[in-house]
Amino acid sequence: MSPTSANADAAVEFAVQMCRKYDATLTGLYVGTPLRFEGEVRRGISDEMMAQLRETERQAAGSIEAKFRAQVAALGFGGAVEWLVEEGQPNPVLARLARY
Repeated sequence: MSPTSANADAAVEFAVQMCRKYDATLTGLYVGTPLRFEGEVRRGISDEMMAQLRETERQAAGSIEAKFRAQVAALGFGGAVEWLVEEGQPNPVLARLARY
C-alpha cells in the first residue's frame, strides 16, 4: 500500500498554490489513531509487540512526511513549511487544527 494517495498528492498541489497566492505557511499533518485494545485482547499483546506497533506507526508517519517534503520541493515551493504529527480521531483533530 502506498503511504499516500492521488487525492493527497492533488491536495498538496492545491495547498501549495494557495500558500503561494496568500503567502501562507504550508502545514502537513499526519494523524495517528491511538492503539487501543480492550480486556483480554490487550492482556494477550506483549509490551514488546505494542512497542513494535508504535514503531511501525512512527515509521509510517516518517515515510509520509518524507514524501510530503519531496513533493513540496519538487513543486518548487520556497515558503514556510511545517509538519505536525498528532494522535487522535482524524476528523476532530483536523477540525481543531484547521481553525488555527
